[in-house]
Amino acid sequence: METLAPRSVIYRTGTRLASVGVITVIGLRQLLVAADIDPGPIVWAAAIAMAVVISAAIEGAAVRRVRFALTPAGLQLEQGVLRREARRIPLHRIQRVDIAQSLPLRILGLATVRFRSAGGGGAEAELRHLRRADAMALSDRFEAIDQPEQQAATDTRDGEEVFRLDRGGLVRAGVYGVDLRVLGGITAAVSTVGPSIAEQTAIGATAVRWVTADVGTLAGVVGLVLLGAWAVGALRRMVRFAGFTLERTSDGYHYRGGFGARYQGTIPAEKLQSVQLVDTPVSRRFGYAALTVQTAGGVGGSGGSTTVVPLAPRGEARTVAQAVGVAPASRLRRPPLRARQRYRTRVTVLVLAVVGVVWLLGGWLPGWAQWWAPAGLLGPGLWLAGLQWRHRGYHIDDERLTARTGVLRRRTTVVPLEKVQTVRSRSTVLQRRRTLASVGVDTAGGAGATAIDMDARAVEGAMETIRDPFSRLDPLSLAPR
Repeated sequence: METLAPRSVIYRTGTRLASVGVITVIGLRQLLVAADIDPGPIVWAAAIAMAVVISAAIEGAAVRRVRFALTPAGLQLEQGVLRREARRIPLHRIQRVDIAQSLPLRILGLATVRFRSAGGGGAEAELRHLRRADAMALSDRFEAIDQPEQQAATDTRDGEEVFRLDRGGLVRAGVYGVDLRVLGGITAAVSTVGPSIAEQTAIGATAVRWVTADVGTLAGVVGLVLLGAWAVGALRRMVRFAGFTLERTSDGYHYRGGFGARYQGTIPAEKLQSVQLVDTPVSRRFGYAALTVQTAGGVGGSGGSTTVVPLAPRGEARTVAQAVGVAPASRLRRPPLRARQRYRTRVTVLVLAVVGVVWLLGGWLPGWAQWWAPAGLLGPGLWLAGLQWRHRGYHIDDERLTARTGVLRRRTTVVPLEKVQTVRSRSTVLQRRRTLASVGVDTAGGAGATAIDMDARAVEGAMETIRDPFSRLDPLSLAPR
């Protein structure tokens, strides 16, 4: 059986110290400061050295205990130090072998290998880490075992480039993209570490006094933080999608990209369940959209969803969707006008409820706060309700279901009817009052789409259209009659 690369101990030790050691040091320092104890630099250095040695010993033992073998029967994996574990994964359960490299792994010449299954988005098994050449050889060996007859056949389109992100597209993908995770990380860091820095350091106290000196300064700092979060998010997207390409292969579509942290993988064509066009208000204003595909099983580490077009003109993204065999409908039908009235009524009731709660709590509010102030949210809320109605739509024909929803992140999902496993309809009390209902479909791996707030009188016909492909299949084998 094969083993992991010995130098993976270096990377695993570093990640363990970065994730656990930093938090431990911060917490220990807080306790020592509270107890008015100063151990001195020598003690701190000795403690850090001991932590490094202990972490390296733990990771070294874990690496030496990992044994694996890929055979025609499947993957055999043995791992664990205190708790030994032996697994046997049948080959038919493994859909794809993905290889990923962060920047530190590239420096060390290592790669992470993930075995993806058909049951969900997570990895069925993960090898951390192999030498890059060994990882590539393992992926090639899986291809040779899994599809020997396909490799013997020739495909004139094998290696055909379907999409390439050029430099201009990379810049637009970063600038037009909005990564709220960066702002969330900044908020979490400020809320957890900020108070300690402000109380225990002179620089922190001075910064707090300067920021809170007047409203203008505070607004300016908040604006700079938002601008910085946007810039960091744009840089992260550019680093992630640098050199991104999508190529057609004999068994599907191969993608690769990344600057520093390289990644690559293959989307099996027979496992593709749906595609999704995604745009934001900024990218929509300039006519750009991204394209993702959903598969039966995890590809790329994102719950079965893989980006195949980071950002491109909307027409080009639709062309790529057509190339992979799932093209969205050209025109969608909006929900009836009574659905817009339902959205506006919901917003009005919610705002009035908030005003009522604030009025009841008036005795506990500061003197400058007015109980009627939340009523100012009614105008923006009604405007957003109108946008919600405008950006929703659906289309159902003999080949596919296309459904669109969302305002800040609008998603147009296309599901081929041949991939549908279940059909469902739903109508809430408020929907039934306005003769509305929603029709949804589910596919393997959790992918699906829902046509929201369509006319309830058309639901039965829509469901019959979606179910019609099932009538041409054998109920046991699901093969064509």
